Amino acid sequence: MRPLERIFSSRLRAVLASCFVLLAGTPAIAVPPGGSVIATAGTPNPMPVACCDVATCSLSASAVTPTIPYQCTLLPGPKWSWALSGGTDGMWIDQPDPFSPAATLRFQSPTPGTYTVKATTTATWTTSCGDVITRSDKTTAIKFQVIGVKSLKYFQANRAGGGKFVDASGTIYVLAGKSLTFEATQDGPGTAFPTNQPTWSGTSGASGTGVTLSVTFATPSASNTDFKTVVVNCGCSSLTANVIVFDLAPTLTPRDNFADRDLSAYGVCEFIELSCLVLPSGVMEYDVGGLRWAIDTGGGEITGGAGATSVYQCPDVAATITLKAVIVGGAMLGQEKKADPKEVVAPDGAKVLRRPDTKLWHRKARCSVGFCGDYYATCAKVVSFKEIEVREGEGLSTAKGYYEKYFDKMNHEKSEWTPLKDVQKDKGYQWDVENLDRPYDKISSGALGAPYAPGTVKWPIANEYKKKGAANDTAKSYATATQEWESTATGKCTIRKAGSGDFSAEAGDDTVIPDKWNND
Repeated sequence: MRPLERIFSSRLRAVLASCFVLLAGTPAIAVPPGGSVIATAGTPNPMPVACCDVATCSLSASAVTPTIPYQCTLLPGPKWSWALSGGTDGMWIDQPDPFSPAATLRFQSPTPGTYTVKATTTATWTTSCGDVITRSDKTTAIKFQVIGVKSLKYFQANRAGGGKFVDASGTIYVLAGKSLTFEATQDGPGTAFPTNQPTWSGTSGASGTGVTLSVTFATPSASNTDFKTVVVNCGCSSLTANVIVFDLAPTLTPRDNFADRDLSAYGVCEFIELSCLVLPSGVMEYDVGGLRWAIDTGGGEITGGAGATSVYQCPDVAATITLKAVIVGGAMLGQEKKADPKEVVAPDGAKVLRRPDTKLWHRKARCSVGFCGDYYATCAKVVSFKEIEVREGEGLSTAKGYYEKYFDKMNHEKSEWTPLKDVQKDKGYQWDVENLDRPYDKISSGALGAPYAPGTVKWPIANEYKKKGAANDTAKSYATATQEWESTATGKCTIRKAGSGDFSAEAGDDTVIPDKWNND
């Protein structure tokens, strides 16, 4: 070989060696032509999402393969990767297969608000020549809305029949067996809660979903710190209402509360002391909103007192009464607790008994007899009639035979009003006439002379009552006391009145005048 040829050959070999070095080192295709990636994101679900709950958003991408020199080929791929930009706290991406662009963006936050992020995907190709080719793209902005609970309220009724929701802070007092409606308001963007949110729970037995919930408080609190809670949650965002479930124990006590009286019934016009205990112990009347007594059915009158303590006067006619304690403020405004019904009774009968140790009245040679009677009002119930007064009313007599000329169709005159004494066993309520000039009922036949003959007199006399101090025209009849007497042909006279039994005298018996008989 000639020298020049040797020099050329040496240089060629050096150039070729340099090429081989380049091919074995840095990629030969630094910026290959073509190739692209498009990143896409779905709609977050759920939207919005509750605090601490996980929301997801599907990610995907597509690629156009880049062009490479003919001497190289693309290896299987590309490989895909994802990255986040923006507010990324609480966010992560699950990508099961690096050779697939399908991925899921997950997000979780305890704080309400709007969170925006973009996801960037990168596709990476590798050639047989060792070259690495990448193409990237970002999704549009992905927005997550996180919702919590801002406030917890309950429905407060007003006296006009309406009401509004008010803040449920502090202790709420609810009457046992009653319901209260609660409302949650959301904290976060927009105005709506996520689907099936908020949720309700608590020791009160509250359960359900939705913005509002009516809770019935069936179990009374055992103490003034035994709260029956109502808890509203939106994810991990939570508020609690503390409720004391109280009860009322309305109590009716007769003012004339004597031993062995009937406590399921009262006398007409009787005064009843009203009180109402708030349970459990430690819960005060003002805690529950205040109380007042009212008449539910049966009439009568609330005559005095205030709050849980009042005075009631029964109606002046027989009735079944129901009284109630009404709550006048607070969460239970307008709610009430009824006392057990009571029967109001009037006197229902009349009885006359001969006063012990008194003489029969008689005028000698006259067909006559009389006795000193104690008058009683009777009643099937053992009650008090101290707030009424009684009298004899009118009544027309019927006379036959010996008496017809003198006693037929006589009208009985009304007597003076008189109070009643305490009940006496097996007798009734005695008319209190001790302060009158003649302190008993004068029951007599009159005194007719000979010639004697058989005859009869029957005189039904109305017994009436009224409330003490009331007008006479309010008098009500409660019984009829029938006074009767008869004569014989010999002048014997027999008399009776309202179950007294018979008392007789012969015309020839000596004259007898009982004490104070003539004090008319």
